[in-house]
Amino acid sequence: QPEEFIKFCRELHSRLNSFDIEPAVRTMVNRCYLAAYISAKNVLTKKYQYTNTFRDYAQVEKDLEKEYGVGMKKKLTALRSSRRAVDYDYPCMHRLDSTFADNRIKLAEYIIAKL
Repeated sequence: QPEEFIKFCRELHSRLNSFDIEPAVRTMVNRCYLAAYISAKNVLTKKYQYTNTFRDYAQVEKDLEKEYGVGMKKKLTALRSSRRAVDYDYPCMHRLDSTFADNRIKLAEYIIAKL
């Protein structure tokens, strides 16, 4: 469940000193994006149909813009870009620290709350 992803991220964030920070932040960013994406897709599925393929990522963003405005789309797109950066860019262009993770958690929470 998306809410559980956020709960997990908050818990992991509160104990960052117990872990190697880079993989912990990478995990949090990934889970935050998936929480926001899944939440958006679940809401939008009431009106739109999806293929359950990689094409859905961009389509959900487009449909989110139609229903909630460009700001929501940009927020989800920012999370997806962050996820791509931490998952595939090595070394990552972002500073993988507590603040970066916290900002992504807050962004996911914002998106979920507005849906």
